[in-house]
Amino acid sequence: MRTLAVSFAGRLAVLTALAALASCGAEDTGSADPPAAEVSADAGLGGSGGGASPAAPPTSASAPDGPDAASGADPREPPVEPLPDADNPSDPAGPDAADPDAGDPSDPPVEPIPDAGRPPSDPDPGPCPPDVVCVDRLPFRDRGDTRGGPRTVDRYACAPDVDESGPERRYRIDVAHEGLLAVSLTGLDPGTDVDVHLLAGPAPDDCLDRGHWRAAAWVRPGTYWIVVDTWVDAQGEPLPGAYTLDVALTDAAALAVAGLDPEVADRALRVFARAWAREDTDRLEYAIVDFTLESALPREWIVDLATGEVLWHLHVTHGEASAAPGDAARAVAFSNIPESHQSSLGLMRSAETYTGDYGYSFRLDGLEPGYNDNVRRRDIVMHPWEDARPEAIDARGALPTSWGCPAIDDRIASPVVDLMSGGALYWFWYPDGDWSERSVYLSGP
Repeated sequence: MRTLAVSFAGRLAVLTALAALASCGAEDTGSADPPAAEVSADAGLGGSGGGASPAAPPTSASAPDGPDAASGADPREPPVEPLPDADNPSDPAGPDAADPDAGDPSDPPVEPIPDAGRPPSDPDPGPCPPDVVCVDRLPFRDRGDTRGGPRTVDRYACAPDVDESGPERRYRIDVAHEGLLAVSLTGLDPGTDVDVHLLAGPAPDDCLDRGHWRAAAWVRPGTYWIVVDTWVDAQGEPLPGAYTLDVALTDAAALAVAGLDPEVADRALRVFARAWAREDTDRLEYAIVDFTLESALPREWIVDLATGEVLWHLHVTHGEASAAPGDAARAVAFSNIPESHQSSLGLMRSAETYTGDYGYSFRLDGLEPGYNDNVRRRDIVMHPWEDARPEAIDARGALPTSWGCPAIDDRIASPVVDLMSGGALYWFWYPDGDWSERSVYLSGP
């Protein structure tokens, strides 16, 4: 808090100006770091070497908005051309400013994305077969090696053109309840190139998903199979080796233990499953923001779906024009309009990092036309902010508002930016009756 020796009217004017300066969506003169790699559109196809994903320490925090971005992308992914810098408006308009390029939310809804989940093809698999690791408790971790394994499958329905005729290792997974089943490979030995396959049954035609290092699908109770198979290069040379496999089932009940409303948690996980099926990401780190909660409460959860662990539970700001009349702690109005100073709802993907006025930050790209696809040009970014510390709540009763950015505690922002930039999904929830009824990611069972 700054103290100013001015009249009441003057103090009000100065505080209003200070609030504007501490907001997001304004021009940022910071220097950009090298752009992060975007998510590969071919993330689920082909063979390539891998390595461990970064880990982040759990903690708690809060923060504001600003336009910056540097690379927290997986260094194994191929780089793409950087996106252009956002346009930075210099003359903020009111919340009702029109945007000629904004999508029309009244347009007919997009066809829903089908759920990835389906009942397993073999509900009674019998005793554990030889050369199979049978798993009846999740999460599960195994240090495995495909060298010396059987060669029973050459190709999978998920990617029939990929030669997986090298040795493999098979796992049978018993799933007790519905949820998001995620599989990841880390710690590959140098020269090793193995891929992971998630199957609804033991046959290769039962393939639900596959990837170089990660696979995921929404599943129902039953028995599923995971095959770590060795890719064979164009010269016919298999590249087997050691790896670490993680398998986790994340459901609403697990996230409810961490304080997330069970219905919101269930929606969030189904949204992720549909986005994964669309190849909107190949990252298993996922951020969920529940704007039905007031800003005095931690309302952002960052989850590692590869292990089912909640890494952070944070306070996060909302836009000043999103606040309820007379109650700045509650967000009730949202938009996609530039210079509206409102938060946006829906699914977004993190992008490149940068260092700007608020420090080490990253940009966001909206994935839902008409609802959040203007966030980049609006400079809606994830940035650190001193005023988003939980201590601000003690002084004000709530976090201060931003110009629409989801800002967090500056003291813990760096590891969050490191982990979550460069392709992770962010989902912002509020039952507004428009986006919440029409989002393609919320359609379906």
